Amino acid sequence: MIREDIKGQLGWVALWGNSLADQGKTATFDTIHAELERGTIIHWLGEQGADMSLQLGPDGRELTEATVRILQVSGASMQGREGKKLAVRRNGFCLLVALVLHALAVDEEY
Repeated sequence: MIREDIKGQLGWVALWGNSLADQGKTATFDTIHAELERGTIIHWLGEQGADMSLQLGPDGRELTEATVRILQVSGASMQGREGKKLAVRRNGFCLLVALVLHALAVDEEY
């Protein structure tokens, strides 16, 4: 099961992705998957304009690593099947939100 503090952090990732999509920003699926693979997705979201003043808390590094690991597994398990399994076809920021929801639904920590 995913720890509650990590679930909270996943919620922030979804909120940031949703906010960027709401601003009309887009990203490709390949970009999201690449940032996940590199482990830089949270930093990259800040570079894209996500409001990082809503930061990740005092244990940020440990939590961030666990959160990224969960997102990496969720992303890898859905790569190439985003439209069929997550009903997302165009915007990578929407894909990121869907990956968070998928991770929370599966509820496994890696």
